[in-house]
Amino acid sequence: MTKVRVLGLVALVLALLGGALISPDEPAGAQTNLLVNGGMERPYQGQGAATRTAPNGWNLWVGAGAPEAFPHTDPLQVIDGEVSWNVKQGDGAFTAAGYQRVGGLAPGTRLRFSAHAWLYTCNDREYSCVIPDYPYRRSDPSAGASVRIGIDPTGGTDPNSASIVWSGGVAPYDQWAIPSVVAESQGDAVTVFLYMTQAQGLALNNVYWDAAQLVNTDEPVTPGGSGGTGGEGGEAPAPPPVQEAPFVVPQGTRPDGSIVHIIQEGDTLSSIAYAYAEHGVTRESIAELNEGIQPNTPLLVPGQELIILGPGSIDPLTGRPGGGSGEAEATQPVTVIGDEGQAGSEQRATPVPTITPRGQVAAPQATPTPQVIGQAPAAPAGDVQSRAVLDRLMAISEAFAMELGQGIGLGGALLFEWLRRLLGG
Repeated sequence: MTKVRVLGLVALVLALLGGALISPDEPAGAQTNLLVNGGMERPYQGQGAATRTAPNGWNLWVGAGAPEAFPHTDPLQVIDGEVSWNVKQGDGAFTAAGYQRVGGLAPGTRLRFSAHAWLYTCNDREYSCVIPDYPYRRSDPSAGASVRIGIDPTGGTDPNSASIVWSGGVAPYDQWAIPSVVAESQGDAVTVFLYMTQAQGLALNNVYWDAAQLVNTDEPVTPGGSGGTGGEGGEAPAPPPVQEAPFVVPQGTRPDGSIVHIIQEGDTLSSIAYAYAEHGVTRESIAELNEGIQPNTPLLVPGQELIILGPGSIDPLTGRPGGGSGEAEATQPVTVIGDEGQAGSEQRATPVPTITPRGQVAAPQATPTPQVIGQAPAAPAGDVQSRAVLDRLMAISEAFAMELGQGIGLGGALLFEWLRRLLGG
């Protein structure tokens, strides 16, 4: 029995191992990220100051200023995992670079390095440049902030080295940008850099980094990217040429009430969501409507169509949400008393609404009494009954007198006529 149990356990272990080999965690053809902790997740280690930390696997170089660095948990500035890396300084400009050295490479290995970057700068400490809509803060671009990334193919860790191949500079205020650069290793290691700087310091200067990747590639090497940051001995490097991250122009509503965005060069999922934020669009809502798209999808293909809102979401005529909801709201039917052609119509006075000044209470408005125009006022019910009785008595008396013969004559007739007039007949 013991032998059977042992054989059963061995078979179970072999089955599990076989399943692991047959169904690997990564899909076939997926690129392997060579970085340690490209998602900037915890834990974070100190970098020479109590308020300056770097995610596991990364280091922080400071060329100017005194920035702080922490894990950042606001989902708006998180692409991958639970946190992003926030490097910031209040009331002052700074220049810094995160970096990581990657070894175990064969010389001549061609690599592409990319990372997500977000800038937030503001000179309003009281309200922090808050706005009601996405992305909920509007940066002040007078900070002249910019970011770029680089690869040192020699594996050096000095951000001032002339051997570094840099991407172009970008200024992605209030949105994600994904700069990238391609270089070939010259030895068995390379070093990647996340470079950030500002032209002037505002009350709030924030840079967020997330979802960095270093992968093998056959793409062409980035041309003209070589050159150091320009500083020596810890001096502040000159800011790189800045290219503003493109803002997406919203595309129109289609006849079926849907919005479909045709991706343009430079579009990111964050910038597309921002363009349609007035309709409540988010990265998550776009991902739900488009197969193969995730909220953190880094690369979009120009010319690809993305469903932003499904059919019937917008009224094509008014541009208002809800398809038919853009039409004028239905009002309660109003019966106008006194209209021509309405049976028994009577013209009545219409009360005029009173505007109550702020802080005052309007006195109750008397309800107007309907008045009939063009008709004599009706007699009270009691008078009508009395008049009917008198008319009946007069008729009986006159008939009785007529039956008495000619003795009454003309005088009698005149008498009865006088009585009728006296009674108001």
